[in-house]
Amino acid sequence: MYTLRTFTDTSEVNNSLGDYYEIVRREEAYERFSELFKEHFDIDHIADLDPTSSEETRTCYAIISTLRDTIPVYKGQKNYIMTAEGKTFCNITYKG
Repeated sequence: MYTLRTFTDTSEVNNSLGDYYEIVRREEAYERFSELFKEHFDIDHIADLDPTSSEETRTCYAIISTLRDTIPVYKGQKNYIMTAEGKTFCNITYKG
């Protein structure tokens, strides 16, 4: 079992990912990212500078897909995949 642990300036959130997850980064797999982006936000991914972009859609750099959910991850957060034992498995924080 894996958990996504996210830290912002004001909160810490844990999302259960289950036994399977896929991290799809915008810069590495844009076509798949766009599919998951549309599934989650219900809009097509557009250029960050487009006036219809929101802060949320502009800062989304990856989407985690599980067997039951899609979870966007954002620039400005600290994001870690944790094991069932509470140990850090992977640091997926944006490094741009």
